[in-house]
Amino acid sequence: MNEQQFFKILDAIDGMQQIQAAILADTHAMFAIVRALADANAENPVFVASLKHQVEHRLTRRLNAAEINDKQIEDFRESLKYLLPQSLRDI
Repeated sequence: MNEQQFFKILDAIDGMQQIQAAILADTHAMFAIVRALADANAENPVFVASLKHQVEHRLTRRLNAAEINDKQIEDFRESLKYLLPQSLRDI
């Protein structure tokens, strides 16, 4: 590997780090919005029913139908708990 190739690799890594930082920032912003919506609607029966339906749909059709392992399903459930207020975590 010559010096020029080495610097190309470093530039690529730097670019990837910038993309990862942007994805992380976007994800945290989305989490904040979702959590605010969940908190604001925790007592709304229409929201709760829709949330239950979406979670059930996601778990039974998408996660179980795909080639996803138990760890990934558990990670989904943990992420969901993180986004929901305590009163909705039994979904």
